[in-house]
Amino acid sequence: MSTRPVRPWQIAVDLDPAGDLPLFVQIAHAVSADIRRGRLRPGDPLPGSRRLAEDLGVHRNTVLAAYRELESEGWIDSAQARGTFVSRTLPEPTPRRAGQALRTGVPAKPAFDLAPGPEGYFPMPRTPGLLALPGGVPDLRLVPAASLARAYRRALARTDLLGYGDPRGLVDLRRVLADMLAATRGLACGEDDLIVTRGSQMALSLVARALLRPGDVVAVEDPGYRPAWRPCASPARASSRSPPTPAASTSTPSPPCSRASRCAPSTPPRIINTRPRSPSPPVAA
Repeated sequence: MSTRPVRPWQIAVDLDPAGDLPLFVQIAHAVSADIRRGRLRPGDPLPGSRRLAEDLGVHRNTVLAAYRELESEGWIDSAQARGTFVSRTLPEPTPRRAGQALRTGVPAKPAFDLAPGPEGYFPMPRTPGLLALPGGVPDLRLVPAASLARAYRRALARTDLLGYGDPRGLVDLRRVLADMLAATRGLACGEDDLIVTRGSQMALSLVARALLRPGDVVAVEDPGYRPAWRPCASPARASSRSPPTPAASTSTPSPPCSRASRCAPSTPPRIINTRPRSPSPPVAA
């Protein structure tokens, strides 16, 4: 069976009862087209005949005839008590005219230029006996999973929370955060002074968009937390004083202003980004 998760699949076809082709042939052509273009992959499950007939508004025998047609052509396989799946050995595609190459998935290279993306994610391997100390990552063994599950169940009982809501974040959460900041940080702020973000990168991006203009100088640490530099060094807000990335360096960009000596005295930094309590990369005490 396929290792991909079972998901609801909806056939994309406008059936025409008055068309030249019978309905079961139209269904078969739509399914085989999804297989050829990679929407359905070898081993993927197909909906049962009753369910597909109900979705398409046709008789079940019409769907059964379409499945028999697809099976005879080698596109699908049926197994009793297991279901119907895309065949792992697909038939050879019909030859096409020059310039009409068959597309079987998303192209590896886009048809237009894109800016360099972020660094790839490389999860740390789980090695027995190895104590991993990556920066900014909590010990997941200490997560109160049962308490979180109960909290999620209680929250999902309120269906109004599943909508978009206030883009600044849930007002109850912002009110509690404001009380916490007043008690622990001495900040005189209310819920209307706070915005809840999905993480530090989103917060940094919003700050950069609000405060920076092309040519502004940003002072950061070097070495420092490189992901925090990207929101400040995007093409729309790149500082005119940013040093170019050396050709021999990695894809990680240079900081907009990595040392105080690089900032002209006549141009004070618009933003100073430091991490005094959690340096990056981390250092041993």
